[in-house]
Amino acid sequence: MDLVGDRADLPLRSDCPFCPGNEFMTPSEVFAIRGKTPPNGPGWSVRVFPNRYPAVRSDGDSRIRCGDSHCRMEGLGMHEVVVDTPDHDASMAEMAEDHIASVLITYKERYDHIASDGRFKSILVFKNQGLEAGASQHHSHSQIIALPFVPEQISHELHDCSEHSMGKGEGCAYDDLVRDERDSRVRMVIDEGQFSVHCPFASRFPFEVLVVPKKHAPSFVAADDSELESLAKVLRDTLRRYAKILDRPAYNMYIHSAPCDGYEHRYYHWHVHIAPKSIKFGSFEIGSGVYINSLPPERSAEALRSAGP
Repeated sequence: MDLVGDRADLPLRSDCPFCPGNEFMTPSEVFAIRGKTPPNGPGWSVRVFPNRYPAVRSDGDSRIRCGDSHCRMEGLGMHEVVVDTPDHDASMAEMAEDHIASVLITYKERYDHIASDGRFKSILVFKNQGLEAGASQHHSHSQIIALPFVPEQISHELHDCSEHSMGKGEGCAYDDLVRDERDSRVRMVIDEGQFSVHCPFASRFPFEVLVVPKKHAPSFVAADDSELESLAKVLRDTLRRYAKILDRPAYNMYIHSAPCDGYEHRYYHWHVHIAPKSIKFGSFEIGSGVYINSLPPERSAEALRSAGP
């Protein structure tokens, strides 16, 4: 593992709260991959701490209160920041594979820890790269938000996977999807190691991809070290292809995993979404929920394949 947090040649910013030496500018860390150095100081490779401006708070209340017209719930949850690297200017596409693997290991460790709390039903690990993608800091980082309910997107995926399973006699929707994409090849971008990457048939945006593990598992925490190393390779490969085609675009990346609500969800299959910010939404998309994608996924996949790793 590449522990670079104490290197003197790293580009650092005195005003960046995520740079080594500025740990006093953030809440105390709750997890870090570091050398033999004390917490809340330099010497780390990946560092995690509570978000100073959280979207949700761990001291909230999950009870639903209803009035005459509206129901509301306090913002119960957990919101953490994962600083991916000590290097102020490095993007994930530029990181070494073993460093990306250490970031993924951190995701898994925090996911597993938060899920054990018992108050939360879903956890979303996500990364906003670039201002256009919603990042508030230039320094590469990810976030983790836990919620006391299952969000609508995950609920839809759970329902669709359940319906597919009942119709296919326990078949997995994502296994069948990847098999079909592998057979046709027209939307497949990468198919190696323990993951495949393809542009979805009903892509919402140009160059949107779905990263799917070949081994069926409902939850991201089921991934072992070997799978995380394989995932690190395909993520780096995909992001480098984006950099070549779209000149280091802003992008959103998130992991969809089965809820941590105490149910098995054996028919679900965890996966990763990546969507570069190549277009902006208008009133039609926002008002209807219908996306106009000007580039067919077959052409997006062809361009990504041609770009090479």
